[in-house]
Amino acid sequence: MVVIFRHGLFSCVHVQATTPATIAVRARVRQHLVDLLAAAELSERIVTTPTKDYHFRVHLGPDSWATLLAFLGKTVEETTNVKDSISALHGHDSDLYRLASDVWHLGLKLQHQTGGPARRVSALRRPRP
Repeated sequence: MVVIFRHGLFSCVHVQATTPATIAVRARVRQHLVDLLAAAELSERIVTTPTKDYHFRVHLGPDSWATLLAFLGKTVEETTNVKDSISALHGHDSDLYRLASDVWHLGLKLQHQTGGPARRVSALRRPRP
């Protein structure tokens, strides 16, 4: 599962052969994990994995995973626009904001390609650097 929200971009996957099930929450930016753990009031240790595609990860057991999901649910309830919430925390010129905007635009392109309404959004497009 890939999640983009105001604290960063995260990939959440099951760690194979773990009992009880362990979830790896992976990030490309260490500070994103630091901010996420602090906001969710979790204290798990961040592991650096420079040979992996995501250089930073934290392993969560069932209770911590449930705590994180509850935090994410609360965050969604407080968010009416993901890009605006990212901009408020990281700035309109941040890489995270640009990433969220790119995902939004790619999703819109996919919607158009699969028969969704061809609503014009040119006024919403940000200039490319």
